[in-house]
Amino acid sequence: MIKGEVNATEQDDTLTKNNSIAIYVYTNINSNVYTYFNKAVRIGKQHYTDQTFKWYSLHFLLTDAINKLTKTQNECKTTYRGTTVEFYTNFDVQSKEIRMSSFPSSSFDRKVIQGFGNVSCFEIYTCEGANLTKYSKHLNEKEVLIPPYETFNVTAVKTGQISLISGVKLCLC
Repeated sequence: MIKGEVNATEQDDTLTKNNSIAIYVYTNINSNVYTYFNKAVRIGKQHYTDQTFKWYSLHFLLTDAINKLTKTQNECKTTYRGTTVEFYTNFDVQSKEIRMSSFPSSSFDRKVIQGFGNVSCFEIYTCEGANLTKYSKHLNEKEVLIPPYETFNVTAVKTGQISLISGVKLCLC
């Protein structure tokens, strides 16, 4: 049994067993749960309000886990996110407030994000994101999960990079 799996199945002082299992399932890239879940979160607002949203439990457990971990971690952090989507820097986003509208994963390690996409990169200063490393299926990813309700101010847009301060910096890799 790998360490993340052990942490997901043992009782923890911070998280419930269900919180830990939700993180473990979400971070398992082999299952693709995170892809389907985040798509539903981004485009499924109507389903959420009309009570046909299929991901209530995972949404609740991840939000609850992030809130609990953020309280105990009690610090803002700089993380990085790589994507396969091109964000055009010719739009006036400088000094604008944005929200990711899903549960974006990010990493403490810039090298890790390149495996998730190198078209656009974000340098993110998050105060609401939670370090999931201890509970993740992939401990080496040094993952920080950001809640969909956190807003960011775009502090810089550069070719190769975008900065967001609880906040984001968007970079084109």
